[in-house]
Amino acid sequence: MNQNLILAKLRGEVSQADFDAVKPSIAQAIAEIESSQKALEMESGTMAAFIEATERKTLNLVATWRAAGISERQELQNAVFPEGLPYSTKHGFFEPSKSSIINSFVDMMLEMCQVGVPDGI
Repeated sequence: MNQNLILAKLRGEVSQADFDAVKPSIAQAIAEIESSQKALEMESGTMAAFIEATERKTLNLVATWRAAGISERQELQNAVFPEGLPYSTKHGFFEPSKSSIINSFVDMMLEMCQVGVPDGI
């Protein structure tokens, strides 16, 4: 839009008054676009850092658990065991039910650990 306005002014298709009236709105639109672009770049960088941190933490749940404080441990526990950890009086410890996350993790591990031909030889 800015380039078209300048070319129209140079060709004499736009008066100086019209040029002066439109030029600030184009400058404002450019500033808004640049601001939005910077915000998206920051968000993209933040999201990439978040994904990287999440990938590191999910790969080593034991180290994450050990390094975490009480609130982080609760968040991790709730993410892995959304149904909670009921206490088993029969076994004398907390006995988690298999959550969908655990089931997905087990399926992924079984798929990664397949050796040989799945349907036999």
